[in-house]
Amino acid sequence: MIKINTFPNFYKCTNTTDNFFSYYIELLNKAINVFEWKNVPDNIDTDTLETILFRCGDVAFFKYNDTFYISHGNQSGEMTYNFTPEKYLVSNPYIEKGKNFNLSPDIDSVIIYNTPADKYISLKSSFNEIIKRTAGILSDNLSSLNCLQINTRVQTIVTADNSNVAKSAEMKLKDLYDGKPYSVITSNLASNINIDDKSNANSKNIADLIDLNNYEYAQYLHALGIESNENNKKSRMIVDELKDNNYECLHNLHILLDSRKKAVEKINRLFNLNISVDIKPHLKEKEEKEVKDDEYSESQRKNN
Repeated sequence: MIKINTFPNFYKCTNTTDNFFSYYIELLNKAINVFEWKNVPDNIDTDTLETILFRCGDVAFFKYNDTFYISHGNQSGEMTYNFTPEKYLVSNPYIEKGKNFNLSPDIDSVIIYNTPADKYISLKSSFNEIIKRTAGILSDNLSSLNCLQINTRVQTIVTADNSNVAKSAEMKLKDLYDGKPYSVITSNLASNINIDDKSNANSKNIADLIDLNNYEYAQYLHALGIESNENNKKSRMIVDELKDNNYECLHNLHILLDSRKKAVEKINRLFNLNISVDIKPHLKEKEEKEVKDDEYSESQRKNN
């Protein structure tokens, strides 16, 4: 029986390694839930397909012993006229132990690319670098935010010229902390201590780190093609800026979608299937609404 620890150890937000993996999984989950696949063979898991695409940049779709498979592999062989390798080598023991599949793209298999740039070996798995970079920045930022959050407990720092003055000041401050409504100190003591209020500085730094977190998260969603104005509130943006921002998001989204659609066309033609891929319904509705909003804002501006 698996024993579940009901009260796990306190999570340390300053552990950037744990933070990184937590953010990496969260960001990857966002990515693999952008597209919806239909009429895919039952043994092919589309979440696995999308995970491979975003992490590795490409995945092979092929048939072996009357069963369809997807698997990541390595491009090999001579270069074709468009500078992509003519072979794709797959070694997957789950399909058949000890067997290597030396696939010929567009002849006995189709290679699905996450983006057009992923066709080229030197630019492979480009989106995975975006996920890792964003997770790294967010994890470091969380650690900094947690340190500042702890430091907000220190509202005031009192410095003294010597240990005797420090002890006297400590006693007077303890009286006030314990609820005494007043405390009388000598002018000599007052002149030998300095009080530094840290509350405002900490609050501003925390606000800056929260802004950075929102900005980096919004930039990641932007790269996925999901519109987010967390880093630049709509109320502060003029119509042209909003329009450019929204269309750039749509452009990023359709780079990913078009790459999948091109592969699906080849798969259906080669294997006589009826697979389709599109943006998930909730994102498609949002996309259509944004286009209509932009068109309405443009017409309003022209009328004014």
